[in-house]
Order: sequence, then C-alpha cells, then structure tokens
Amino acid sequence: MALAYALWFLASPGVLGGDGWPLLGPAFVAAWALAASRSGPRAAWVEWALGGLGLVAPTFWMAYVFPPSPLLAGLGLGLYAAGAGALLRRLLARGLPLWLAAALAWLGFETLRDVLEPPLGFGWLRLGHLLGAWPWALGSARWLGVEGGSLALAALGGGLAQGLFAWRTGARGLAALPAGALLPAALVCAAAALTAPPALEPGPGLLLVQPAVDVWDKHDQRSGYERLREHLELTRTGLEAAEARGLRIDLVVWPETNLPFAVAAPGLEAALEQGARFAPWRAGEIDPQRLRALPAIERQSFERWIWPALDPVPAFLCGVERWNADSGLLRRENAASLWQRQDGAARQDSLKLALAPGGETVFGLERWGWLRARIEAAAGYLPDLAAGEQSEVLTFVDRSGVARSVLASVCFDNAHQYPYLQGLAARDADFIAVLSNEAWYHGQLELDQMLAFSRALAVITGRPLVRATNDGLTLALGPDGRELARLSVAGRDRGVAGCLSLSLPLPPAGAPRPPYGRLAPWLRGLCLAAPLALALGLPRRERNRAPRAG
Repeated sequence: MALAYALWFLASPGVLGGDGWPLLGPAFVAAWALAASRSGPRAAWVEWALGGLGLVAPTFWMAYVFPPSPLLAGLGLGLYAAGAGALLRRLLARGLPLWLAAALAWLGFETLRDVLEPPLGFGWLRLGHLLGAWPWALGSARWLGVEGGSLALAALGGGLAQGLFAWRTGARGLAALPAGALLPAALVCAAAALTAPPALEPGPGLLLVQPAVDVWDKHDQRSGYERLREHLELTRTGLEAAEARGLRIDLVVWPETNLPFAVAAPGLEAALEQGARFAPWRAGEIDPQRLRALPAIERQSFERWIWPALDPVPAFLCGVERWNADSGLLRRENAASLWQRQDGAARQDSLKLALAPGGETVFGLERWGWLRARIEAAAGYLPDLAAGEQSEVLTFVDRSGVARSVLASVCFDNAHQYPYLQGLAARDADFIAVLSNEAWYHGQLELDQMLAFSRALAVITGRPLVRATNDGLTLALGPDGRELARLSVAGRDRGVAGCLSLSLPLPPAGAPRPPYGRLAPWLRGLCLAAPLALALGLPRRERNRAPRAG
C-alpha cells in the first residue's frame, strides 16, 4: 500500500516534471488493488493512514496557509481511501473480476470526494487529470469528463493486478491479462477520436500580466499603491511591446486581488444606511465610513492612474476584494471584476465560488478566538470570506467595436468544474479566464496541477482558457487543452515578472459546447450509484471472496 501511494505521488503533475505520468496511474491502481484485495484485521487502519498521507501529499501547500491543514485534511481523505478498499473487497466477494472491482471502487470514492464540498470532500487531483499529458486522450473529456479517464486508467491498473494473480497460477503471456480491462481505455480512445473541439477564428488581443509578488508582501497594505505603480509600469511595458509587434490589445488581465483598494458591491451603501453591521469578531476593526468611501476611491484610482497607464486599451479585468451585505452582515468576497473605459459603463463582477479551506474559510470556526488569531498570524487576514452562488459571464467591447464575453473565475475555482459548467449553462461565453494567486505554492508542483485542471476544463467546456497568475503559470489554452502561448522570462515560467500578449482565437458565435456539460450529472451519478448497487444487490459468492489464488 505504501508503494501504491508512492506511485500516485510520482504520477502527479510536477513531481517528475511536466503534466504528469499517465502510465504510472495504472501502476498505482495495480499496487493498490493487490494490497486492498487482501483483507486483514488491520486493513482499514493501514488504508486510512497511508491513503490519507498519500492523497494529501500532492497538496502540502496547505501548510503554507495553516500548518496543521495537511494533517487535518489527511484524516478526512484517509476515510475515502479506507472506504475504497472496503468497497473493493465487497465487490470481489460478490464475484466481480478484480479489474472491474478496482475500477468501480476507486472511481466511486474519487467521484464522491469531488462531489462533496470541503470540509467533507476535497476533489483536488483525480486520476483522470493525468490524461492532460496525452492531449489525444484528454479529448475524451468532451463526452466522458475527467471520470472517463479515471475509469480507463483504474481499469487498466486493475487488469494488471488481475493478470499478476493469474500469472501466479500458471497463465502466461497475454492470456494472463483480462480483455475486459481494455474496454474503458478503448471507449476513451473512441470518444476522443470521434469528437473534435470547435473551429476557431481570430479573436481579441489580450495582455496577461504576471507581477510575481511575494505572498507576504501582497497583504502588506502599506505598500499597496507602490505595487500598483510597479504593476502599471510592467503593464505599460507589455503594451508597448505588443504594439511594436503590431498586436492591438483589447483587454488587459491582472491576477487575483491585485488592486490596493477594495470595491463595493451594488447596494452596499443602502445596506449601510439600513444598519448592516460587521460580524462580532470584526467589530471595531474597520470604520464603516471607509466602506462608504470605496466607490470614490475606485473612481479616483482609475481616473488618476489606471486608465492613463492602459491607454488606449478599452477594457480591464482584475481580481479584487469586494465588500457586500449578506442578510445585514457585512462580508468580504473574492471577485473578478471587469471595467470598460467608455463613459457610464458599470463595473461587472464574478464572485469566487470555491473558497480555499483554511485560507479563505474555516467553515464557521473563525468564531473561535484562538483559532482566528492563529490563522490571521499565518495568512495575514481572517478566513471569513463569503462565497458566490454562480460564476458570471462578463462582457466587453474590443477596439473594433465587437462585443466579447468571458466567464471569469478566481484561483481555487480552477480545481473544480461546477463553477464553469453552471456558469456556461446559464449564459455562453467566448472564453474562460482564471485569475489566480499561486504564490502560496512557491513555484512547486501545485502550479503544474492547477494547469492540469485547466486543461481538463478547456476540453469539457469547449472554450479557450487563459490563466493570469501572480507568479506562474500564466498562459493560454485552446479548447482542446493544448497550449497556445505561455509566459516565459529567461527560460523560467514561474516566479518571474512579465507580460504575455496574444491574439486569442475564439469559437464562432453559437458554437455548441461539448456534450459532457449536459451529461455530467448523469455520469457522476452513475459513478456513485453503480458500485453501491453492485455491492448491495449481488449475492455473496464465497469462492470469489478474494483473488489470492486467481
């Protein structure tokens, strides 16, 4: 079991470099299935301990936000690993072949931890994300999503484990390998080959800015306007370089929370007049008059600094902190906001839906003073943000007078698919933008994992996707998940300041989105229901209790 989770870690994007090692995925499942198929008095404890350690290992970035976070997350993730092992043994006892039992057991609990939101679930990095290293296979996500890739790799791993058992009983060569284990892989290949991403046509000019600000300096309000000046100088340099190449920039994109001032939600002033108040643990921390002054500060900052530096670009997309009133309680929100230069154009906001556990929310535990003080000392702010209900599609007019639309999302949303599928179901968009601050990762493997998530999102939505990040990876992806451009300075793509300019190709107006957007609820429901139905519905068969002898 320890070998299995070591293979899982090595397979993860960024560990051995690049987008991960898909072939190590079946090797991981094979080792896991060989161990988990053998019941014993301490099997559940072994699987809980090693599974929790193995599943949390690729996410040790949580310790940067709140040191005990990996331990707490591992305690919960271990339950999924132990549950998958118990389900595998139960399916084997019902007579299922090892390859199928392993595929269903792993896929069922992997889907469950993705469907459930933190703190009950944590869907970071699923087996199917490894297909990002194989764009020809990732195309299957247009029909099957990440779940299809997970099923194919898990079935191959289970088939390998079953072949090893058969080899021990005398079978040789290909006869030892179950043919059924190849069926999900064949389905993935067929789904990828029989579908195609939408055709593309010329689109707007984009400038993605990567300022490379240290995460601790980022929360130092004393230097906020000095950073704003530096960011504007960096942006101005990028604009001049793009214009020198003959590229007209229609939209400048900055990463998450990169303005030194907060913005006010529509209706905030009226809520203040009606007596909206701060939470008890924030009482006296902020003068309400500061919130009333936010619209004036925003207007003056754009008139004095931002629009003059961005001239003649007509639109600006940036991550901001927003204050809102929720049921009479003043709350902070993390948003992506778009400004249009034209007179009278209102700011458009799209809120972050998936709050980072331990960094932006501790699920109500901020009411405990000792925990609140500890996290504030580590992160520089209180983790009491409010989440949005749906990602929004924002609209801007480019320099040719053509209206463009972008579904804007923030940071941790990138690790989930529901912000994008739900947002695009409500209103279609030309492309997707992820505004992210990944300085917490210190240039480590989590950057590559976030890219793997983005590749899958581009494929399942059928829309180009751009990432504007604080310190990497800033890039653009086509609707097939392949890179169109990546920011690199002196051969480095992370921890460096720079600008990436490109003309982003877009699908034609009305281009259909992949079927997975409609099929996702049914496919995910099937991933959860099928293993449970087989485990509970099939009669027990003692002779197939465990594959020790074949």
